[in-house]
Amino acid sequence: MASVGGIIATVLSVLVGLVFAFSGSVKLFPAVNPEFHQEMVSKFATYSPIFPLADITGFRPPPVLYRQVVGSLELISGPGIILFPSELKTVCNGILFVIMCGATYTHFVLGEPFVVPLVLGAILGCIYFLRRQGELPKEKAQ
Repeated sequence: MASVGGIIATVLSVLVGLVFAFSGSVKLFPAVNPEFHQEMVSKFATYSPIFPLADITGFRPPPVLYRQVVGSLELISGPGIILFPSELKTVCNGILFVIMCGATYTHFVLGEPFVVPLVLGAILGCIYFLRRQGELPKEKAQ
């Protein structure tokens, strides 16, 4: 029987997964929403110069590549937290969490509202811990 935490994790995964699937689609494909896609193109031109790992790696991605990589990761990992087997769900969850940490940093540095990536990151953290709690009793039983 599914635990309450497992049910909550599943519901949150479906909702957040759909949000990321849409967000990734818009970043990659103008036909999904032309206005939002154009906004993403211009936003990533602003985001690229303050790439969070630039000081560590010395690499600043071109805006087009940055948008395409983030969009692709969202488009794969969003549905992945819903559809993939348990271990891959955790990997997808981690990828999306890292993206949200970077997005929170980027919006904060630019002085833009950062509540959306912060909340999405918190939800991804909750999903991880709820799933982990569901796995612990299984590990103890073995």
